[in-house]
Amino acid sequence: MSRQEIYAWSSLATSSVLLIFYLTAVYGWPVPIESSEEYISGILWKVLGIAVVVELILDTMHSLQVGGVSKDERDVRIESKGYRNAYYVLAGALVAVMVHLFISDIVTSAAGQDRYLSVPFATVHVLLVILLGASIIKSSTQLYYYNKG
Repeated sequence: MSRQEIYAWSSLATSSVLLIFYLTAVYGWPVPIESSEEYISGILWKVLGIAVVVELILDTMHSLQVGGVSKDERDVRIESKGYRNAYYVLAGALVAVMVHLFISDIVTSAAGQDRYLSVPFATVHVLLVILLGASIIKSSTQLYYYNKG
């Protein structure tokens, strides 16, 4: 496994765990797994800690130029495909949010009642989820192409 593939795995783990923590902080744990909250949180904290340590080690190795070639042409091509897919998801989701906010503003003024994303904090929650989702898409795309060969 190459250094870039390990970095993609750790980035996927970090983004996924942060997304899960954020969603549970905002909306709470689902009722069926609420009794296992501490156990699941412990596992998520361990995964986050391991992923951050791995990323720090990889960045330190890269800055000290230890361990051979850090990137070749294939890594650059795979990384660019990951960023491309993440950009498409991010751009599409942001356009969808903007259209929703525009329509929600019209509906709110006509009905006199606030809708979900017309509340500023709800919009911030959605934007953060979109950002973490784009990061997950980038890492997943990279891992797909690394495993494809």
